[in-house]
Amino acid sequence: MEGVEEVYIGVDGGGTKTSVAVISVERSKRDRSLLAHTVLSSCTVGGTNQNSVGKQKAKETLCDGVRSAIDLAGLSPTQVKGVCCCMSGVDRREDKELVKGWLAEVVDPESTKLLIYSDAVGALASGTGGQLRGIVLIAGTGMIVMGFADSETRARVSGWGPLMGDIGSGYWLGHMALRACAQAADGASGPTSILPKVLAKVGAEVPEELIPWTYQDTRWDRIAALAQCVLEAVREGDAVASALIEEAVSEYVKCISTVYHRLHLGRETPATIVLSGGLLTHKNSVLAAELQKAMASTALNHKITLPTMPPEEASAILVYRAVHDM
Repeated sequence: MEGVEEVYIGVDGGGTKTSVAVISVERSKRDRSLLAHTVLSSCTVGGTNQNSVGKQKAKETLCDGVRSAIDLAGLSPTQVKGVCCCMSGVDRREDKELVKGWLAEVVDPESTKLLIYSDAVGALASGTGGQLRGIVLIAGTGMIVMGFADSETRARVSGWGPLMGDIGSGYWLGHMALRACAQAADGASGPTSILPKVLAKVGAEVPEELIPWTYQDTRWDRIAALAQCVLEAVREGDAVASALIEEAVSEYVKCISTVYHRLHLGRETPATIVLSGGLLTHKNSVLAAELQKAMASTALNHKITLPTMPPEEASAILVYRAVHDM
């Protein structure tokens, strides 16, 4: 064997599901560099965002998931050299310490490196091979841009939630679709194919039926589901939908540029920009294509990429690099 094998665990934790991966890393005896890694086991459990499922439920689910992944790999907790959890709902230092306390009931914190990051870090690492340098744009139900110059130097823009911003998010597009419907029904704007698409999606026959549909349940994911109507309309050349896509992309570029300059990225090598989230990573994404064009017209030294591995796998590599100060 050329190198030494070590075991690490990565966790991608969200509000509805959590994915755990156990990997075996073969590192060089000479310089500790990563030669290869193999996924030994993986499993998916429920949500671990303490803000949505509560602290006790989040703790139980996380610990059960890590234990299950270790068992599936045929290992014992003492063989694990590091655990990295990239989770939603852990932005504050006290949140991170809380999760470390949970993990201490599964692995030995004295001999196991524990890292706790937000889920945005896992999304970034999924496109950088587990390296904590670059920028990630996540556009799904919400929208956030986060960047790292190194493990200690980071910057964040957006991600405040739909009532405070997140232009370009699924919720924002869904909200704007409903506004476009109201304006078209009132005759305050030109016709748009967004209106019949929204009516069909929610099972309504006339625009007035959108009022009870909208206000009876304002959950974010429910409104965000209407973003698909905008994306379908823009492919048909709808002017209203095209204007919304243009506004979303303009916001993406502004947020990326802000993080890029705050971290002084791209001075020696192109800054890696990872696109993540359902609006950007699906096949033939209109938003991703338009963002590529818009970024090409900027002066930023950058390269855009999509995730090359699952975030839980990338998180495991992240803690491997931390253990070896790489």
